[in-house]
Amino acid sequence: MTAAARGPLADRGIVVTRPVHQSESLAAALTAAGARPIVFPTIEILPPADPQPLASTVEQLDRFDLAIFISPNAAR
Repeated sequence: MTAAARGPLADRGIVVTRPVHQSESLAAALTAAGARPIVFPTIEILPPADPQPLASTVEQLDRFDLAIFISPNAAR
């Protein structure tokens, strides 16, 4: 079987650096494309040590013209 027949990423190792809870679907998609995913999380997403400053700001979002969240993790 040729590499092309096994998928466009056949026999390639791909490092997945997403947090553990977000790496599973990407690793599955890479596997489906023939790759060998290497799950190696480089960051861990944790709640803030003190959630009060963030909660205070969220309560006041209606005072702002624009709020920009730079990632799904930031929006959560």
